[in-house]
Amino acid sequence: MVVTGVRWDESVGRKRNQGTVTIFNGKAAQIAEQQGARYNNNRARGIIMNYDDVATRRVVEMCYRTHKTMLNPIIDWTDEDVWEFIHTHNIPYCELYDTGCTRLGCVGCPMGGYAAQRRELTRWPQYRKLYVSAFDDMLAARRRDGKLNHSSLWQSGEGVMQWWTGYERKIDCAQIRIV
Repeated sequence: MVVTGVRWDESVGRKRNQGTVTIFNGKAAQIAEQQGARYNNNRARGIIMNYDDVATRRVVEMCYRTHKTMLNPIIDWTDEDVWEFIHTHNIPYCELYDTGCTRLGCVGCPMGGYAAQRRELTRWPQYRKLYVSAFDDMLAARRRDGKLNHSSLWQSGEGVMQWWTGYERKIDCAQIRIV
């Protein structure tokens, strides 16, 4: 059994898709059907497992890919529900929430929004330095492997950092692969 702490409120995509699983080949769909899965197809050719919508999503489900039982006890909780539970039961929590953080994870993650990312990287500048250093290492490896050309916008770790933090949003054709 796998117990998750995922919530629809945590992600716009998760809320919109609510458990949509994309089947990449017929074998996965065939296995799901053999396991007795009931599903509908969505617009993106994914399958919506167990008639997955807000009204019928189950707290306990069977994952037809891994054959594990999934327990999603707080799947439909809002942020307010989480805080009410924490305060009602006097559960300790990270003090960073009291400083205005609404999401904890990787410092500087663009998934939290660019304003939050900039605020975090200003608050903890050593993380910014470490990111730039890691980006420099990535570029050095790409140069060694012949995967970085002189026309790339990414010529330095600082340049990658500018792109990643949204300060300079340009399309770099060397970073896009059309399949």
